[in-house]
Amino acid sequence: MLTNLNISELVHKPNIENKNLMVIHTKSRREKKVAHYCNNVGIKYYLPLESRIKIYGRKKVQTTLPLFAGYLFVLTDEKERYELLLTHHISKILKVSNQFELIEDLEKIYIAESCEINLIPCELNIEGRRARIEIGPMRGLEGVISRIKGRDRIILNVNFINRAAAFDINRTNIALLN
Repeated sequence: MLTNLNISELVHKPNIENKNLMVIHTKSRREKKVAHYCNNVGIKYYLPLESRIKIYGRKKVQTTLPLFAGYLFVLTDEKERYELLLTHHISKILKVSNQFELIEDLEKIYIAESCEINLIPCELNIEGRRARIEIGPMRGLEGVISRIKGRDRIILNVNFINRAAAFDINRTNIALLN
């Protein structure tokens, strides 16, 4: 995870210094460049990452890629928003109408990343049942449980950008919700 923003902090103080959470849609493969720019100028941002291992001949190389390709989340005001547009790495900056919903969705991703869970991007509308994790460091986290490629996975949705991430879980660690 690349971040200088504590998402859990936003749950308790959603409107810090009259700044709002916005979603940046970057040009192709420029998420990390925008994140580094934000870090250099002091803009708070969150870029969830996924870890992949690629094999080149006899070499194994671990890479980190954005979990949601093309998206970065920033806490900014209008002046900083304008400065971001001047980087020429951005396609759009999306204003979020329902801040609380996006913060809740991102908090789930943030908690999973903080627990060093390997998140995998997946389809948003996967059929399954709502479930809550009852055991372990992610206790209380809710998502949709589904069986994907022979494995039980919890799917965490980020509805604002129509994306989701999943991770493997043991069914004995969860409770199904109605």
